[in-house]
Amino acid sequence: MSFKCFINTEKSPTKRVIHFFWLPIYLEENFNGGEKKISLLYSLFKIRETSYKTEFFLCGIRIYRKLDIEKMLNQATTAILHKTEAKLKTLIQCQSLHKETFEPYRNIFYGKKVALVASGPTSKYHIKRDDYIYVGVNNSCLLENIELDYLFCQDFYMNPSMREAIAGYRPGKCQKFFGRIPDIRYEKCLRSNFASHVRRIPKNFILKAHALEYYIQDEYVSSFALDIEHEPLSPCGIVFPAMQFILHGHPQEIYLVGCDCSSGFFYNSDVTFDNSYQITAWKRLKQHMDILYPDIKVFSINPVGLKGIWNDVYTNNYLEENPTAKK
Repeated sequence: MSFKCFINTEKSPTKRVIHFFWLPIYLEENFNGGEKKISLLYSLFKIRETSYKTEFFLCGIRIYRKLDIEKMLNQATTAILHKTEAKLKTLIQCQSLHKETFEPYRNIFYGKKVALVASGPTSKYHIKRDDYIYVGVNNSCLLENIELDYLFCQDFYMNPSMREAIAGYRPGKCQKFFGRIPDIRYEKCLRSNFASHVRRIPKNFILKAHALEYYIQDEYVSSFALDIEHEPLSPCGIVFPAMQFILHGHPQEIYLVGCDCSSGFFYNSDVTFDNSYQITAWKRLKQHMDILYPDIKVFSINPVGLKGIWNDVYTNNYLEENPTAKK
């Protein structure tokens, strides 16, 4: 029997397939006036190349790998230099920006009471106090029972109407602070499942709001700045830059309103996420404060997730709807 007996050619108007026994080993195909030729043995024997390695596969099993160590080291070095350059750029710009943004507020709250207002569900139970200075974050400006004196925002994921509400909130009476998200962190946010909603603040909104700007750290770093006039702020969540600002003002007491470590807001939102991960960051912040700000008293108003970390305070209107919250 000759070798040709093992070869079979299948023809059609658009293609020709050559078989060795039953195995298709070659395809020649005409389409739209063009021609495509492939070896179907590729399905059995495959070569895959990346920038620093070549791999050989047989029936899906890798049988050989060749590494280009020089290329691998060059890639690693380039990645390190890219991150170092990005962090250095942030630190250099931060030095001048933060001095201008935060120096006027050093010890400005000394001897006073400051409330940090977030957008958690419990914020709607707060009753405004005339002796409080109010520092809010994101859409806490939508609360009808509170007038904010300062407003922090950095993840501009809101719908257009809420963006306009932030930019136009109490002009001349509420100072806005908008965070700059550096390149490395922003790229990581977009690739992650948890933070893919994050968006940078457009320049026109910064101008419209007459906002001051600040930097957060380049990557997911949880440390807190020793001096916010010279260092980026912690990126654990918008409440933490606001809290570091309050500490810089050095009040006598801080009241946490709506800083719920849970899911949801006091308003309806297309974007929802679970803030319970922030409990660990709050505990680290307490350790930070115990060393640097032991004279400042902190009170959690109707705490959700933060019970036992600070001094817990419950309001009657909250307990009426949540009678077991204090237990």
